[in-house]
Amino acid sequence: MDFFKIISEFKKIFKCINEANKHFVVEKIEFELQEMQNVFTLLLFGAFIGIPLPPSFIALELFPYMEEEIFSMLISTHNTKDMLAILAGKLDGF
Repeated sequence: MDFFKIISEFKKIFKCINEANKHFVVEKIEFELQEMQNVFTLLLFGAFIGIPLPPSFIALELFPYMEEEIFSMLISTHNTKDMLAILAGKLDGF
C-alpha cells in the first residue's frame, strides 16, 4: 500500500512540474511571436527607417491586415524605455 502511495505522490509532483514548464514555454513562445510580428512589420514598412521596401503593391495589399500589428508596435515602442533590457529579461530563463 505504501508503494502505491509513493507512486501517487510522484505523479502529483511530476504533474506540477509539467504545468509549470508549460506556462514557462507558452510565455516564451508568445514573446517570440510578438517579436516576429514586429520584424515582419518592419520588413513591410521599413521605408520609415531606411530599409528597402518590398514591391509597393504587396505592401499596400497587406496594409489592412497589418493595422493592429502597427498600432501594437507603436504602443510598445512608446511604452518601452530600454528594449535591450526587456529582451534580456525575457530570454534570461533560456
